Amino acid sequence: MEEFFKIGKIGNDLLIVLPKVSNFKISLVFKETIENEKNYENLILIMSDITYMDSSFIGSLVHISLKVKNEKAKVPIIYGNNYVEEIFKKYSLTNLFILKKDIIEFNEEILREVKSINDDEIKYLKSVLNDHKILSSLSEKNYETFKSLIESLEKEIEKRNNNGE
Repeated sequence: MEEFFKIGKIGNDLLIVLPKVSNFKISLVFKETIENEKNYENLILIMSDITYMDSSFIGSLVHISLKVKNEKAKVPIIYGNNYVEEIFKKYSLTNLFILKKDIIEFNEEILREVKSINDDEIKYLKSVLNDHKILSSLSEKNYETFKSLIESLEKEIEKRNNNGE
């Protein structure tokens, strides 16, 4: 299964092509990669091939959207499909992104692969926890859906911190 995404620039815009399965395996590296990119005008996410997103990845999308909005006063642009649109409606994400379902043309040669490396388990767990807290803050339904997961993650992180991991 693909555990990477591709990144490149078109003019002053940052372009990221996400894999068919976008989940917890890429969420932390996805956020860190975008946070390390400073010189871009617009963030464009190509999500037209996505067939599955888990809540960790959805939370990372919300995190990135809020960060871009705060730093650049812009909203990320997403080229998605019907599945992406359905997920965005289900989790109350439609006001955080500009969702387009048409095709964007670009040269694949401008992209480089970014592989997921999760070697710091505590950092990874904290990232997943933060993503779910953000996602649960968007609606009461999201809060109820992720409340027990958030509590479990908090307990696990506390346990690992107390054990010196």
